[in-house]
Amino acid sequence: MNIRKRTVLENEVADRVVQYLDDNFRFQKDVAEAIGSTQVSLSRMMNGKQPPSIELIKLLIDNGMNYNWAKTGDGDPDAVNKVKPDDNMIAELKILCVDEQDVNPETRGRKRGKINDPESQAPFNNRLRTYINTYVSENQTEAANILGLSQTSLSRFFNGKSNATARTIQALTKHGLNLDWASTGNGSPKKGLDKKADEKHISEEVMRLQIQVKLLKDANDKIFKFMKEQADRIAKLEAHLRGK
Repeated sequence: MNIRKRTVLENEVADRVVQYLDDNFRFQKDVAEAIGSTQVSLSRMMNGKQPPSIELIKLLIDNGMNYNWAKTGDGDPDAVNKVKPDDNMIAELKILCVDEQDVNPETRGRKRGKINDPESQAPFNNRLRTYINTYVSENQTEAANILGLSQTSLSRFFNGKSNATARTIQALTKHGLNLDWASTGNGSPKKGLDKKADEKHISEEVMRLQIQVKLLKDANDKIFKFMKEQADRIAKLEAHLRGK
């Protein structure tokens, strides 16, 4: 197998992932559709302008790429994985695709500034936000503490200023995120939840929201009643003044 020229990110792990894609998949359009991306975004990955996405890594592993070879360069790229890589292992590979090289602090920021492509990653990002709000916390400060992440980084992600970082993805998979669901929308958002358990969780969430709506309605009724009482009082005072 020919060794691919170093990418712009100068990252050997990313190089091997892209090399495997280049050697085994002929049509970029089909790959882009399979990972829910655009051909432009996929082309950027192949040209080294942004690191391979987690969806691409998962697709390649599902289609025969050896995890250990991608991670270390040892062995046969087509060797059967002795253990099927789980979500944490895939998240780790994604982190290595971003962080393995590029140690120059003067160039790191400029290079990584090219990584984010929020529009092409929107479905994946939106599912991660849904997971955080539903299963971690709706409070960003609390969610950041639970996940062990920077509040600033999480805030930028929720505000759409960046994609989820590799560390955010890894923290979420450790928390219980189902990476299949995050990538495709299929299945349960949380690992270990069967359909009935997921339905129960959703039902409980609906009930909780219904209670909140009722409390808000009751509060609104009290405010409306108070405003009406004050309006009546003002009207009586004004009538009394006119009577004088």
